[in-house]
Amino acid sequence: MLYEQKKTSKTLDAEKIKKEIDEYLQNYNDDYRLLEVAFYGCDFSQLSAKKQKELLEITAQYVSEKKIKGVQIRINPNCITTENIRFWKKNYVKSLEIIVGSTNDYILKKSKRKYNLDTLKKLRRILRWSFIKYGYIINVGMVDSTDYDEFNTAKNIIKLKPDFVTISPVVVYDRTDLARMYAKEEYQPLSLEQAAQRSKELAYNFRRSGIQDIRIEIYDTDENFKGTTTAENILAGPFHPAFGRYVEGMMWYDSISEKIRKVNSKVKKVDVIINPEDMENATGYSSYNTERFKELYDIDVEIKTDEQIKEGKFEIKIIETY
Repeated sequence: MLYEQKKTSKTLDAEKIKKEIDEYLQNYNDDYRLLEVAFYGCDFSQLSAKKQKELLEITAQYVSEKKIKGVQIRINPNCITTENIRFWKKNYVKSLEIIVGSTNDYILKKSKRKYNLDTLKKLRRILRWSFIKYGYIINVGMVDSTDYDEFNTAKNIIKLKPDFVTISPVVVYDRTDLARMYAKEEYQPLSLEQAAQRSKELAYNFRRSGIQDIRIEIYDTDENFKGTTTAENILAGPFHPAFGRYVEGMMWYDSISEKIRKVNSKVKKVDVIINPEDMENATGYSSYNTERFKELYDIDVEIKTDEQIKEGKFEIKIIETY
């Protein structure tokens, strides 16, 4: 299932994190084994060993009390060692989200990343025997990157056999190397539509390969950035407040369109029956999908729900034809 995962915490202050987790748990009634605390606000591996220990001791308490199942951290490939993995596993880290960006060595060097494709291949051997879930973050719209480069990155990531992947479009935050390049007209970010289209195609590739846990979000992609990654700090690029849902809506539009086209008669009005959980994605962001069907094809599409329909699936019912 493609989804946009929420950040558990926006800061790394231990007491604030504890308070935020407690507030979240007050309204959480499902199985604790479905819940992880995810440190998504930073590259966790850049923190000192002391700070990591401080934060993981807090989450370890929630695991021992059976309130959460474990922890997910976002890390740099250079910091994955057998020693660090032992430390993380000891402190209930269940999954690693590895910051990659691209597998093109030239693009990585251009973006001042201190690793390459060979680094990732070697890490695969360590991760395979760690019995810990892992996934990779790849970017669309990096400096000098084309859609062809990103397609090849997806192919290389698939060969590394991750449990999940995250697709993130590059936006330009102030006070970054990318901001300076943008100011000098040395870098041109993707438009929202370009980033969404590229992300959508990558998601299709991952799904076809058997990877179903696909996450799409916007996050800071400049490792030198020390500020706060909020909409106010963005100078340019394909920022959207719900980018993952925006792309998911595009994918639902494609699926519904394809099924309607297979109908022999000219469709005038159609009902799309979905699981209630899929309502936001099926209608598209701000009802974009239903409006687009009417505008482009003069088809009235009404989205209806039925709990008998499996999540991610839908049925078409032709109501009226020309």
